[in-house]
Amino acid sequence: MFNMDHANALSAPMIGRSKTDDDPYRPAEAEEEELDKPKYLAAVGALLYLATNTRSDISFDISVLARHSQRPTARHWQGIKHLLSSRSTVRTMQTAISEMAGFPFQEKPTTIFDYNAACIEQVSFGFIKSDRVKHINPHLFSYTQDLTETSQIAVRKIASTENIADILTRALPAPQH
Repeated sequence: MFNMDHANALSAPMIGRSKTDDDPYRPAEAEEEELDKPKYLAAVGALLYLATNTRSDISFDISVLARHSQRPTARHWQGIKHLLSSRSTVRTMQTAISEMAGFPFQEKPTTIFDYNAACIEQVSFGFIKSDRVKHINPHLFSYTQDLTETSQIAVRKIASTENIADILTRALPAPQH
């Protein structure tokens, strides 16, 4: 969408500045050409969504760039591209930090805990045809079976007494609260 497929990874989300005249985030000047506003606003909106939901560390950076939404220039677009490029280094940094700390980075499957043996069998091994489940679409089970076979998910049995989600699904006796 923003033509950033082949962007080089950058280490910092914003360019540091010391002189106000050289500030790449200063307001648009009279002689500067205005950029395509919808494209700029779409990028700002996408980054705001990320900042709100998953990446709170870019909140300040995007707020600085959002100030120029009324009259964005090529200089401000460079700031957006810089911010988008810097985010691609996060996975590499997480891996490097975990390895330096002595914790090798390992891709682990998402674990799904369930107390129902029939459900575990159907999710793990595929659709089991019977009169009780004839209304369920079999494609759902082939998808979860593929996820299990490729080790993207792992389904584990959990005793009902150890299930911490019980408090969210039913009223529990006082000792279990």
